[in-house]
Amino acid sequence: MLSVVAVVGMQWKRHDGVRLATVAMDTDHVTSVAECINNCAQRPACDSVNFRSPDKECDLMRHVTSRLTVNSGDLVIDSQSQWWSMSFTVVA
Repeated sequence: MLSVVAVVGMQWKRHDGVRLATVAMDTDHVTSVAECINNCAQRPACDSVNFRSPDKECDLMRHVTSRLTVNSGDLVIDSQSQWWSMSFTVVA
């Protein structure tokens, strides 16, 4: 008998000095970037976050077009921000 096991992992990639400029689903003030990412992970529609370190502002984002691609025009240079994008790894 053959059995297949799938392991799914979520990974976050940090992009320093930029933020996603589409409309945020929600904006919170958090204590850390980890709290910001955790808030996003708990919302099925959220697939990335903008985190601004000086004021601990967290924007919960959803890509307008596709969860896999971002138009370069949607990224804005902001030296005090980090954009964190989510990706999934599946091992079967």
